[in-house]
Amino acid sequence: NVSMTLWQNLGMLFDTMGVIPRDLHCLDMFAGEESVRKAWTRRGYAAVGYEILKGGEAMDLNSGAGFVTAVTFIMRLVLNGFSSWGTVCS
Repeated sequence: NVSMTLWQNLGMLFDTMGVIPRDLHCLDMFAGEESVRKAWTRRGYAAVGYEILKGGEAMDLNSGAGFVTAVTFIMRLVLNGFSSWGTVCS
């Protein structure tokens, strides 16, 4: 079962990473020009953009590496953090 294998691999990865810090105030998914991330950063908040055109396979949600990156970013959001999920252009 592919789904079970993926979750097992994610579990092993996070076990080896230790505690994931809650250090992001904003996650700008499918960021494009990263306008949301830039606005939060200008105001002094920790923000990150997730965009395949800027991050390659590590930010391709359809790849294993990109999926893990996305889940890790989501887990790094502070309590009540903001996440913007822009419509994918393609």
